[in-house]
Amino acid sequence: MANPFTVTAGTHTYEAVEDVEAHFDAVASGAVTDDVTGRPPTTAVIVTPARDGIVGKYLEHGVWCVACDVERCLPGYPGAAETFDVELAAPGYRPASLTVTVAAGSAIPITAADVALRPFPVRLEGRLTRSTLDATPMADGIVRIADRPGQALVSLRTTLHGAHHQGTHVRAIVVTAAGAERTLAAPAESGSQTIALDDVTGLAGEVVGFDWQRELELALVETVDVATSTAALSGPLTRTYAGGTVLKQFNISAPPGPPPTRALDRDADAGDGLLVLDGTLDPDTAAVQIGDTATPEVEYAAIGALADADGFYAFNGIGGVETIDARARATAASPEGPRFSRTLEYGQRINVLNLKLAP
Repeated sequence: MANPFTVTAGTHTYEAVEDVEAHFDAVASGAVTDDVTGRPPTTAVIVTPARDGIVGKYLEHGVWCVACDVERCLPGYPGAAETFDVELAAPGYRPASLTVTVAAGSAIPITAADVALRPFPVRLEGRLTRSTLDATPMADGIVRIADRPGQALVSLRTTLHGAHHQGTHVRAIVVTAAGAERTLAAPAESGSQTIALDDVTGLAGEVVGFDWQRELELALVETVDVATSTAALSGPLTRTYAGGTVLKQFNISAPPGPPPTRALDRDADAGDGLLVLDGTLDPDTAAVQIGDTATPEVEYAAIGALADADGFYAFNGIGGVETIDARARATAASPEGPRFSRTLEYGQRINVLNLKLAP
């Protein structure tokens, strides 16, 4: 601190010191991109260093930096390495963090590792009608997100219950109803992992289907408590079901022939409804298994959204690609209709894409 000095104003004398002069140097900079497009994020990035005295700034065009008074904030440098974390956040994106290490004796500013921010997924919805000239709604029509060149996508009817890492196996399966129907003895809320049934006998380790006549949310029963007639599921429910809802037990089997081994080509988060794979599945695949049956993380999901009585359909949790194609068919055995494309707007929670079965 500078030496004190006195200042006289009228009959009053004050003791004062000169302001401390702080010299800020740029310490590190790096690039931040949109994980889907590879371009700079569409919204401004907030740069937050996790060390007092270090300030962050977004320089636009996908560049960020941090600066500080080096002597005060990095006291070990240049004789020793200094390490601190930086969080990058932007509206519409999941935040990400990285560790910045300023090596001993290194020249500053250093170049930090690139960071890709993943946009929050969106809801894709629309209306399915017969054709351009015939606006009759196609009740119970099946809508799927189709592969564009270079894509291998699976659109799920219900979103994932849990997270799955890149490399997790995804297999085509056949889902067959089996056993007696069961009934919810109490409402089952979205996010709940324990349900009450009229009968839980024989359900431990089995797969049950909620709303099996329409949305078909599949869930694995881990354990049952006969005394309370409750079942613990392997993951939380994605939808809410009223008391009295009928459930069915389902058998899971492999389709005929040797199915190809596919894997997630990017991490999938709980709530995602679009899987990005490293290879395509048979376009007629009706359901998939995500993960290994030997682990509690395994999930089962139907493919494709069903249109309601007015022709409206919806997918939740759509993300991971910039542009999608969608196609529809009247029934599982019907030929697919024309492709309709949509470049997803991740800054808009709901994206609309209307479809037709014929031009």
